[in-house]
This record gives sequence, structure tokens and C-alpha cells, in this order.
Amino acid sequence: MRGITAEYVDDYIAKLQPERDALMRRMEAYAEEHDVPIIGPVGGRFLYTIAKLHGSTRILEAGTAIGYTAMWFAHATDAWKGHVTTLEANPDMAEIARDNLKEAGVSDRVTIHVGDALKSLQTLEGPFDLCFIDHEKEQYQEFLELALPKIASGGVVLADNVLRRGEVAEADGGDTMVQAMREFNRFVTDHPELESMIVPLRDGIALAIKSE
Repeated sequence: MRGITAEYVDDYIAKLQPERDALMRRMEAYAEEHDVPIIGPVGGRFLYTIAKLHGSTRILEAGTAIGYTAMWFAHATDAWKGHVTTLEANPDMAEIARDNLKEAGVSDRVTIHVGDALKSLQTLEGPFDLCFIDHEKEQYQEFLELALPKIASGGVVLADNVLRRGEVAEADGGDTMVQAMREFNRFVTDHPELESMIVPLRDGIALAIKSE
């Protein structure tokens, strides 16, 4: 995916990242070959760092895909055995994720719920201290509205693809995803319970803290 920053800057940042293990590299290759959207090694390292800095124990993720991000979160919280609850609409994708997480040795700390993310969310009990949103773009705002009461005070909210290749910054227009991201970004920025910013990393990552 083309990032927000210049390609040579993206390449420079990528080359500075620590080497991933063989499984993660294989997952990255699978995602590229099969056109599965994942956050990639730089984005994954960013989420890993936030979770580790925050000391996140209970993590909620919308959009499991092949289990790539859930694996980053599980590794980040390995020292204190943090748990990831992740939601995936596609049962075939969820099965691939289960296999990957089992191979990584973290399947006991990741629970996958299969089905519509909004419906699955309503069955869950909080509090979660980190929430990562990376599923259907048009559902971002509704998902966060439902998730926010389940997020602990001082909890972190992260959301991927919020800049949509920079198209959100254009005066108007864009497809439904671009319009949804504009609305979501304004919602996160203006919400009285959130202190937020947007990080122009890859395709844009929203970062917010729920007020104490």
C-alpha cells in the first residue's frame, strides 16, 4: 500500500525495523500474494510499541484477517500474558488466523469471535484497555461508539487507514470509504472523552486516549 510519506522515507523506516521471525515474514508474503490487507511490519511495530508502553492487558481488535496484528499484540504483552479478543467476519480467514497464532505459540492468549463485528462486540464485557479498529471502514464510527463504554479510563484507541492514501485531505468527494474516514476522524477529534491525534504512518493511524 502506498503510504502518506514519500516512498524513499517509507523504505528508510522499513530498513530500520528489527528483523521479524520466519512466520511473520511468511504471513507478510501470503498477504501480498493473496491481496489480504495487513498493517505491515512498520505499522505492526508501531502497535507493538504502543501496547508495550501502555502495558495493555486486555486488547480488543476489530478485523483479525490472518492474525498478523493480533500476533504483534500478543508478542508485545508476552511478559505479563496480555489477552487479545479479536473479531473476524470471514470464517475461512479466522481459520487461517487460528493456525498462524497456534504456530506462533500465542493461541492461548488470543480469542477469535467469528461474525459481524458490531454484533460480536455487543456480546463482550469490558473493560478493555486497548482497542484497535481495522475492519469495515464504513463501520468505524459505529464500532467505536459501541466500544467506548467498554474501554477503560486511560485506555488507548487505535484505528488504521484513516488517511486513505491522503484522499481525506482533499476538499470533497472521494468514495464511501474516504467519506467514512473523514467522518470518523472528526468524530474522534471532537469526542469529549478522547484526546487524539492522527499519525501519518503508512495509510494513517488514529491514536486516542480515553480520558481518566
